[in-house]
Amino acid sequence: MPPAFFRAASLADLQSKQMLTVSGADRLVLLCWSEDRVFAFDSRCPHMGFPLSKGSLKEGILTCHWHHAQFDLKSGCAFDLWADDVQVFEVRIDGDEVWVAKRPKQDPGTNHHEKRLRWGLEQNIGLIQAKSIVALLALGEETDRVVRKIAEFAARNHQVWGDGLTTLTIVARIAPFLESETLVYAMAKAARRVAENCSGQPARRSTGGLNGEGFEEARLRQWLFHWAQVRQDDGAERTIIAALDSGLGEPALNRIIFGAIQERIYADGGHALDQSNKGFELLENIGWDNAAEILPLLTQHITQTRSEEEGGAWRVPIDLTSLIRKAEEELQRSPHLRLPEVRLPENFYFLLLESDPAKIIAEIRNALLEGVPGVAIAEQLALAAAWRLACFPESNDIDDWFAPVHTFSFCNALYQVLSRGETGCEVKRGLLHAAMSIYVDRFLNIPSSKLPAEAALEPLPTSAENLLTQILLTLDQRTSWNLVPALVMRYLRLGHPEKRLIDTLVFATVREDLDFHKLQVLEAAITQAQNWPPGSGQRELFYVAAARHLAAHCPTRRSSGQSVTVALRLHRGEALELIGD
Repeated sequence: MPPAFFRAASLADLQSKQMLTVSGADRLVLLCWSEDRVFAFDSRCPHMGFPLSKGSLKEGILTCHWHHAQFDLKSGCAFDLWADDVQVFEVRIDGDEVWVAKRPKQDPGTNHHEKRLRWGLEQNIGLIQAKSIVALLALGEETDRVVRKIAEFAARNHQVWGDGLTTLTIVARIAPFLESETLVYAMAKAARRVAENCSGQPARRSTGGLNGEGFEEARLRQWLFHWAQVRQDDGAERTIIAALDSGLGEPALNRIIFGAIQERIYADGGHALDQSNKGFELLENIGWDNAAEILPLLTQHITQTRSEEEGGAWRVPIDLTSLIRKAEEELQRSPHLRLPEVRLPENFYFLLLESDPAKIIAEIRNALLEGVPGVAIAEQLALAAAWRLACFPESNDIDDWFAPVHTFSFCNALYQVLSRGETGCEVKRGLLHAAMSIYVDRFLNIPSSKLPAEAALEPLPTSAENLLTQILLTLDQRTSWNLVPALVMRYLRLGHPEKRLIDTLVFATVREDLDFHKLQVLEAAITQAQNWPPGSGQRELFYVAAARHLAAHCPTRRSSGQSVTVALRLHRGEALELIGD
C-alpha cells in the first residue's frame, strides 16, 4: 500500500462486528461494513462530537443516536444540515486487510474552508460557520480576508446595512488586540448575525450608476442632499455609485454622505451616522475595491431616517432643535478662514455636561469659529458621553442604558468621520447633535454614581492574572455594577498590559447572549482610549465606562457560544468523555 494509507483492521473482524473504531494518523476513525462495502469516517459526530460508533447502520445511512443526525455512507453528507457533513476517508482492501487513507478525502486547504463558510452563511448554520472560521484562522488566513468573505456574502444578500455587518466591522477593528480563541468567538458571533440578517432575504440588485459618467463633487453633493430631503432611495444609490465611478476618494465620499445624513438632526437616534460610519470602517479594513457593493447598503440611512425634529423629546421643555438650527445657520454664514489651530482645555468635556443647552451650543460654536478642529471637539464629546456611562447609577432601569449608549456610539462615530480629512459645516453640525444628545441624557445621571475611589481599590488583587480572573468571575454573577469597573481601574493603575485587559473584556462580551450594542460600546471605548496617553484619567474613563455597561448586562444563558466551543473542541481533536457507557 502507498505510504499515505495505514492498516486499519482485518476485513473478517469488521464484517463480524459491522463497526470498529481504530486509531488513525491524527484521530480515531470509524470503519463501517454495510451492503458489502467498507466505509471510513471521522469517529466523532460533526454536530457535537459524540461517538458515531454508538450509532446504527441502515439502508446506506449512518445515524447518530444523540441528536438523530443522519449521514450518507458514501459521501459523509448530512441529511440534517444543522449537523454538518462528516469527514470520509478513502478505503482499499488488500486480501483480508482494510487500509485507510491517513487524510480525509475533503481538501483541508483554504479554498475548501472558504466554500464551507459561504455554505454555512447561506444555510444560516452557526456550527458550520464556526468550524470554517476556526479552520481558516488556524491555517494562518488573515483576519481581514475572512472578514471580506463574510462581507461579500452580506453585500449580495443585504438590502440595508444591519447589525450583523456592524458586528463584523467591530471585530475587524479590535482583532489586533485579541488572542486567537477570543478572536474565534468574536468572528463567529459576527458571522452568525450576518447570516441571520440575510436569512430568507432575496438577493440584492444594484441600481447601477449613471452609465459610468463622471461628475464633480459639488454636483454629486447637491444631488445626494436632495435625495435625502425627498427620501428617494434609487436616486441616492445611483448618486453614490456615480461618485465612485467619478473617482471620488474616501475624504470626498465622507463629506457628501455624512453631510447628507446630517440633514436630519441626530437621525434615527444616532444610528444613521453610526452605522454608516461602520461601512467606511469596514472598507478601511477589507479595501476600497469593495466600495461599490458596500456603500449602497447605506442608502436608506441617508434617505429613510427620522429626525429628532419630528419627535417631542428634543422639543420640551426647551426646543433644542431650534437652538441647533440657529447655530448651524451662524456657522454657515461665518467666513471660512484658515485660522491657526486652537487647542481646547484638557477638561473641556465638563462644560458639555452642564445643564444649560444654549451655553453648551455656544461653547461648541465659539470653539469652531476660533479655529478649534472639529475632531478635537468630538474627542471631548466622546469623553462627556463616556462619563455618562461610567457614572450611570443602579437606580435606573436596565433599559435606560439605551439612550446614553447610542450617544456614546454616535460621538465615537462622529470622531471617526471628522478624522478622515477636511469637512465643511454640513458634517461639523453633527457636533451640535452630539452635544444635545449628551444634554438630553442628563437625568440618567441623577443621582450620578461615583467613580471608584482609591481606597476601594487597595483591597483588590495586584497581579494581572488575578485581576483578569476576578473580572471574569465577577461577570459570572449578577452583582453590583461597581466591582468590575474597580478591577479595571486597579489593573490600569498598576500598569499591566492593556492588550490583555482588552482581550478579557472582549471575551467576557462575546461569550454572552448579548446584542451588538455591548461590543459596540467596548470597541468605541478602545478606539477613544487610544487618543489619550497611557495612565491618563481620560484613557481610564473609557475603560471604566465600558466595564460598567458590561457588568450591568451579565451574565446571560451563554447559549450562543456553544457552537464555537464545539468547533474548537473538534478542531483540537478532543474526544467527548462519556460516563457510564
